[in-house]
Amino acid sequence: MKRIGWLLMIGLMMAGVAFGAAPRTSKSVKRDRQATQREITETQAKLKSNKRDTQKRLDQVNDLSARIVRQTAGIDSLSRRVTDLDSGITRTQEVVRLTADSVTRLKGDLASTLRALRTQRRLTGGLAFVFSAESFSQAQRRIRYMGQLNQWRQRKITRLAQTRTRLERERDRLQALRADKAKTMAELDAGRQILESKKGEQQRLVKELQRQGSQLNALLKTKQKKMRELDRELDRIIAEEQRRAEEERRKAEERRKAQERKEAEARRRAQQGKEDKTKPVTPAQPAPSKPAKPAEPETRYADADRKMSGSFRANRGSMLFPVAGKYQIVSTFGRSQHRTLSNIEVNNSGIDISVPAGTKARAVFNGTVSSVFFMNGFQNIVIIRHGEYLTVYAGLTGLTVKKGQEVKAGTTIGTVYTDSDDGGRTVLHFEVRKERQKLNPLDWVR
Repeated sequence: MKRIGWLLMIGLMMAGVAFGAAPRTSKSVKRDRQATQREITETQAKLKSNKRDTQKRLDQVNDLSARIVRQTAGIDSLSRRVTDLDSGITRTQEVVRLTADSVTRLKGDLASTLRALRTQRRLTGGLAFVFSAESFSQAQRRIRYMGQLNQWRQRKITRLAQTRTRLERERDRLQALRADKAKTMAELDAGRQILESKKGEQQRLVKELQRQGSQLNALLKTKQKKMRELDRELDRIIAEEQRRAEEERRKAEERRKAQERKEAEARRRAQQGKEDKTKPVTPAQPAPSKPAKPAEPETRYADADRKMSGSFRANRGSMLFPVAGKYQIVSTFGRSQHRTLSNIEVNNSGIDISVPAGTKARAVFNGTVSSVFFMNGFQNIVIIRHGEYLTVYAGLTGLTVKKGQEVKAGTTIGTVYTDSDDGGRTVLHFEVRKERQKLNPLDWVR
């Protein structure tokens, strides 16, 4: 019975829906469609806003990580300076102590000498001491003795004055070292406070990012995808350059061999002409042909490569940094765990350099612009070839170079792009390669 009652109730409800509901009109359908579209638009806007928020926090974490690394290095440097100052203070204190002892000893020696001289002069005056001599030569010796005694006394006085001056100088140096230490300790304490503040801010941002786990993973996957796309495009361009270079070398080799054959044939004909001159020439015999002029040899691509690559390699570790002025390295080379976010692996084919808006990018060494192209996520990209080595500059706008242009070290190649969708960050992606082999840029520039 209960089951029948339930079935009857459901049937009545369905009948009400079927017979009592108002029929849908074109206006209601249009209204529902507009409402659905608004919901979709709002959802998309919310997702975009969440993505920007996650990107902003991730950028802040990366920036803070770079600053913490630099702050820690600064603190380590200050700590080493404090240690050096402590050693200097200890050494200077010992010098002050020894110099003070020397002053005390010299004062005592000088006082004893002066007392002895005063006693001697009371017993016998200076002139009486000379005139009481038994002979002229003895008087001369007594005069020399009195002069030497006076000189000895003056040297004692001079040495005492010099030692006192050195003592004052060392005391001043000790005071300066102590003041320098106090200043360095204050900087060290301030640096530690700043470091703790940055670490606290970093931890807060990390917790917020961890709450946005799915959004963060999606964002990092997108970044890694863009990086892989850039790698593939660079590999394709470099492979194409290698293919063209190999084709040029092959053609040059063919031209060289053809020229050698022509020269050999010309020499053979010239030799044959000489032999024919020794024989009687009949009127019907044609005159020997004139030898062809040898063509000028071409400069080979491989030679230029060897010369240029040697210069580039010889300057490893001393080349210009790709930007001038203030900068921060926010992502280092290679595959590694994220500095702050656990279980997040980062793979970078170069380094990412954060700079103030309007910063110019520059060539790190002499070379030739081999490629210029645009790619979503990286803006304009410039590749400069230095023999078998290449440098890559991604994230540029307002380019000032073009393909095939020769550039010198320090030549401006463009302005680093400021991304308004990424919180106004200005980041240059920079790579160093030996053909398709990726190298750590920080081993080459400074």
